[in-house]
Amino acid sequence: MPKISYGLSGQDQRESVRSSPKRLAKAGAAVVGMAAVMTAAGAAFTAAPAAAKAGGLSPDQGTRVFAHYKSKGCKVYPNDPRMTGHAQPHTWKIAKNKPVAWRYNVAGGWAVVQDPGRAMKEKGTRDKPWWGYVPRECIGGTVGNQKYFKDKGEPVPKTVNRARLPVAGPKQWEWVYLDPAARKPPPGSAPAARGVKVKANSTLRGASDIVVGNVFKSSKVNVYNDVYKNHWVKVCQTADPKNCGYIQASKLNKKQLPGSIARLG
Repeated sequence: MPKISYGLSGQDQRESVRSSPKRLAKAGAAVVGMAAVMTAAGAAFTAAPAAAKAGGLSPDQGTRVFAHYKSKGCKVYPNDPRMTGHAQPHTWKIAKNKPVAWRYNVAGGWAVVQDPGRAMKEKGTRDKPWWGYVPRECIGGTVGNQKYFKDKGEPVPKTVNRARLPVAGPKQWEWVYLDPAARKPPPGSAPAARGVKVKANSTLRGASDIVVGNVFKSSKVNVYNDVYKNHWVKVCQTADPKNCGYIQASKLNKKQLPGSIARLG
């Protein structure tokens, strides 16, 4: 059984460097047509071109972009166990041989996945999470009959901090890169509002709309004046200041927000 790391120092920094776009390009891994688009405050992701995020996606395109693998029996953590530990509420299990949709790997032997069965069951309700972190070793080979693989049984990619991004058109996806070091409050910035109540369960996102965690109804967050795509705002959970990302402004209690952020919702 491979050793799983729960810390972000050392190993995370080394793997982030090894998997950065520059180093991967030197190794021959080129991403065609991808441009570096960073937010002013330091984006958590290197985004695909603006055209790649255009409209026109079919309702199930996002699900089809995420390759399905067989679960070996995965316990899913809604937030990064390296940051928040294992004592998390709202964990669940994906039964053995059930599909698990791989999103991307992070350092320390973990992967971010979607539970397709739970996503379909809960679709539209947003009552429960269907994204989370699992030990990479619990993900089996690919399920057959998928456009990305000629054969079933292919293993999960080993590259860390690299994910598929749904795009419109026949190509349907492009690669983006995640910088785990950027999942922090904006450097040198104090929160615009502290202890703001979350009104509904929501995902935490990076600057390419890729899930990095979850926040739950009635939890509290510190809100920063860092806005993405006009309605996503940077927050960090008060109970776990390391757990940061972008949340839809509409999911926050407007009465506790400054006017410039309250109007985003």
